[in-house]
Amino acid sequence: MSKKDVEEQRFKAVAEAVRAVEALKKAIFPPHGKVIAEAGAIPPLVALLTNGSNPRDQTAAAEVLAVLSLEARMPAAIVAAGGVAALVTLLRNCSEDHSRAAREAATALDYLYRDDVYRRAAVDSAAHRAAIVNAAAVDPLVALVTNGSTGDRGQAARELSNLALCDAIQEAIADAGAIPLLVTLVTNGAADEQKWAARALGNVGSLNEANQEEIVAAGAVYPLVKLMRDANGSLKDAAAEALENLDPVAITSQLTWQLQALQAENASLKRRLDRAIAPAQDSDGDKQPPQKRSRG
Repeated sequence: MSKKDVEEQRFKAVAEAVRAVEALKKAIFPPHGKVIAEAGAIPPLVALLTNGSNPRDQTAAAEVLAVLSLEARMPAAIVAAGGVAALVTLLRNCSEDHSRAAREAATALDYLYRDDVYRRAAVDSAAHRAAIVNAAAVDPLVALVTNGSTGDRGQAARELSNLALCDAIQEAIADAGAIPLLVTLVTNGAADEQKWAARALGNVGSLNEANQEEIVAAGAVYPLVKLMRDANGSLKDAAAEALENLDPVAITSQLTWQLQALQAENASLKRRLDRAIAPAQDSDGDKQPPQKRSRG
């Protein structure tokens, strides 16, 4: 049997094991998670994230790793097996049809660095968080949002939208200055760019008050409302979802301010128009009406 055949059989076996574990998720919790990890399951699960051809298997592998990471010492084992890079790659590349895989990968990444979830020992949160942010490499994507071609801008916005599902990467995206650039793309981009920029803004702002404030301050509300009103299909849905993830009080305040600004602008235009036509009206008033010619 060739080396390639052996590898294929191994991946098939791992995929079957993942499906079995998926049906028995509750059994993964301690102490069973430790037993699974000690049996050498983590490296094949990580490999399945990268090399698996079936999105269902990749989703299940990410979910299993997420649950395993709830137990003490498991995050370190997953990181050591290359889990961060594999999970970030899966998260980054998930298509719109495989949103569940993206969410499971994001959950696994969050559990790798958070120390406020169920564990009997603390994790090296700072190091794991830094590894996640480094693997995400958001700076080149943010640059593409501004400087890329039409296709590159849409692709970069899509990847940022996926990556923002992870809390650590969500903050890194905001820190990289992506929010105003995404607002510009929502306002002026092509339809596909607008859709992914809207989704990215929604995910960057999700459950993050500081990011929500920045999104509103950057002027996202009006173009999102306009898309929700005028667009159709997935673009309309993306705009609506982005608005749902923003503070409703901030949205109302922003729209009120914009309405007042438009009213003030209209009043200013009316005054200018009145001043422009006033001389013409005065001139007409000074003219004598035509006299009737007498007969005879």
